[in-house]
Amino acid sequence: MALASGTMHAEDQDAEQFLMAWHKRLDVARKHLMKYKDKYIARHNEKARTEFFQKGDLVLVSAQNINLPENLTPKFNTASGATT
Repeated sequence: MALASGTMHAEDQDAEQFLMAWHKRLDVARKHLMKYKDKYIARHNEKARTEFFQKGDLVLVSAQNINLPENLTPKFNTASGATT
């Protein structure tokens, strides 16, 4: 940190050097992360395949994330005690 007279204390110089080294290491880490992220994406895209379905195709669907309204019909309302 520069003083009004234009000189820096030794502690300030050490802190500034530390911060500069820290930022340099941070930039290197970011570059490495981006490099490996790109590699990961490329590897995934090599093995990934897009599925196309035609009208009438049978597909397996998980109902885990489907929420039906409670008053839809008693047949689907498990709270009423109806079983099929």
